[in-house]
Amino acid sequence: MRNDREIRQEGTRYWMWGLALLVLTIVILVLLNFVGVIGSTMVEREVLKNSHQYKEARSSEVVMYEAQLTEINSQLSNTTDPATRNALKSQQAAINVRLRAAKAKQK
Repeated sequence: MRNDREIRQEGTRYWMWGLALLVLTIVILVLLNFVGVIGSTMVEREVLKNSHQYKEARSSEVVMYEAQLTEINSQLSNTTDPATRNALKSQQAAINVRLRAAKAKQK
């Protein structure tokens, strides 16, 4: 038969493990919330996407890429050097990809 001291030590041990588990859980949840894994709901994300600032940022991004393409096209029409033309065509292709991505985000 166990005496009172052994029973008390065992009970204390369980309480300490439970307390340690509780503290660890709280720390993990706070870190996950800080990183943004939890706490940011789908509703908040949808509100952000529908906000005026978000829409304006996406449309200004599209306008910026279109302006860059216009500038590259004008440079292409004035350039005869093959190396410069290849560099400009590479830039044009990269901006076209970014423009398509920006238009997809805009919708």
